[in-house]
Amino acid sequence: MVDYAEALNYPSKDWTNIIIGGVMTLLSLLIVPIFIYMGYSLEIASRTIKGDDKQPKWENWGKLFSKGAGMFLIGIIYFIVPILIFVAGIIAALPTVFQTMLLDFSSSAYSLLLISLLLSAGIYIIIALLLGLLIGFVFPMALANYAAKGNLGAAFEFGEIWDRIRSVFSDYIMAYLVIIVMSILFSSIAGLTAVTVILPVFILFYFNVFVWRVYGLLYKKSKA
Repeated sequence: MVDYAEALNYPSKDWTNIIIGGVMTLLSLLIVPIFIYMGYSLEIASRTIKGDDKQPKWENWGKLFSKGAGMFLIGIIYFIVPILIFVAGIIAALPTVFQTMLLDFSSSAYSLLLISLLLSAGIYIIIALLLGLLIGFVFPMALANYAAKGNLGAAFEFGEIWDRIRSVFSDYIMAYLVIIVMSILFSSIAGLTAVTVILPVFILFYFNVFVWRVYGLLYKKSKA
């Protein structure tokens, strides 16, 4: 079983890294910092997989940027199908949306068109969400495989990725649930500190470090 207490304490081993990470989060709208941020996240998993319990330093930013760009590309490839289905649902609903805008809200025709709108767009959106959830379940192990091997192709070694998930399936499910619960907890704490404006980004970065530590520990425990 993953040591969640250790993973939760792991970010506090070096507060300097958390401060830098929070600043990078604030600068993420400038695009380049967000790729460095993503690369740093992968570096956490990579070092954990190698058995290094020290947090990586914010150094060799070119390498971090490259890793982050790779992570972004992998994400696009993995989620392009549900994204396209979702967009198709929105496009399919547009003619009905325009028609409803021309009708009286109280008319029966308006009600029928509204039902048609919900059905036409809803089916696409539900399929996109279900597919997104399924892909999202596999995605962390795919990224961990990329972090471990350092090449983009590793994220698409589906046989190995699935074998690794199966080898730690109960732990993987538990980690999935723990991360969801912790995301709610950290988001709530961040919300309570929103009045400070900048404090939430440091809290959420702390959570990000925890998550990637968990991913690394899961991969380290798994077998192909």
